[in-house]
Amino acid sequence: MATSLGDVFKYEPHVVREKMAKFWNKVKDAIPLTEVGSVTETSFQSVDKNDVILRVYTPEGTGPFPAVVFYHGGGFVLCSLDTHDFLCRAICKKVQAVVISVDYRLAPEAKYPKGVEDSYAALCHVYENAAKFNIDNKRIAVAGDSAGGNLSTVTSILSKERNGPPIIYQCLIYPTTDFAFHGKKEKQGQAVNKSQTLSNESMNYFGRHYLNKPSEAREPYASPLRAKDLSNLPPAMVITAEHDVLKAEGQAYGERLKEAGVECQMVFAADQDHGFLTVYPPVDDRVNETFDAMFKALKDALHASPKAKL
Repeated sequence: MATSLGDVFKYEPHVVREKMAKFWNKVKDAIPLTEVGSVTETSFQSVDKNDVILRVYTPEGTGPFPAVVFYHGGGFVLCSLDTHDFLCRAICKKVQAVVISVDYRLAPEAKYPKGVEDSYAALCHVYENAAKFNIDNKRIAVAGDSAGGNLSTVTSILSKERNGPPIIYQCLIYPTTDFAFHGKKEKQGQAVNKSQTLSNESMNYFGRHYLNKPSEAREPYASPLRAKDLSNLPPAMVITAEHDVLKAEGQAYGERLKEAGVECQMVFAADQDHGFLTVYPPVDDRVNETFDAMFKALKDALHASPKAKL
């Protein structure tokens, strides 16, 4: 199941948010929630003394557990902790990890790079407060879908550059990696873009709301595909979907990681579209194969790390 964002560009962000909230309330009534040990919320002060809410999913058991810091998608403009509740619950249960979902600030109210700084600050907060979250801070992964995939890998880049918290894995689910790519996709057009959930127009809409000026589309913290140095980043999984408008830039980023010497597992989902991993359990049984690959990669990285305390 994927929420259609194909015509999002026709509406102002607040209108789309209201529509999406109503949609997801109906979805929650129709699909059973994956049970986990507990779900709580806390907050911390990010840059500009901004309060950022964290939703914490803890598996059953005593811990300390490994952790996954999760960043939701939505074009940096839409979605919330609630829209990605299904996915976070699934990761928590299947990976046996504490999942900390980050309610970073959205555009256009908070434009680039505020969401980036919130995301990195959340990683630092989790790392520095390991006991509070009942985690082993030597076993932290980042994960996210779409815009959240972008924030996951940008957070990894920042952590490397700033000598920040060690990240042992990054799971990038159909990530957006290059805002400057979107003009090229317009030329590709109908030949490759069969997406029913995300359009070129919508991606340009997100870019206009997220960025302060067009030139920022070429900055590496907005478009990590344009980063000069991707070496020494955490091992990664990059998931792409056949009909997704973000497929090409996701695959290109995975190849760049490999060229930089980063271990990267590429997972291509045939006959799937953007957003196909948002809901768990999936409506389409074929999606289980991709879910299983993602769960296994995260579990192997977090539980089989040489630094793990098992």
